[in-house]
Amino acid sequence: MILTPIVKTTVETSLKAFSAVIRACGDICREPCESDGYGTDMVRCDHCCTEDFCNGNYSVRYYMELMKQQHTSWIKPLVGEKLYNRNNNITFPY
Repeated sequence: MILTPIVKTTVETSLKAFSAVIRACGDICREPCESDGYGTDMVRCDHCCTEDFCNGNYSVRYYMELMKQQHTSWIKPLVGEKLYNRNNNITFPY
């Protein structure tokens, strides 16, 4: 089995300000965004693709669109989340 490497752009913010843009290859792509920081509100969002040179977008608009993902889990369920909640009698207002 041949694995196709994932090309990813990770945008990191701290207290809602851009702090880093990291471009790399890897085996996994984080979806949805990852949040940590213990009070510093650090958020990382990935954009992943598999074509050569597909992570070359440098516009601020691109970064802002990518970072909008961090709030979607509050209003839109993750893959399998509705079924899990239904099976476990958990009510969430989607």
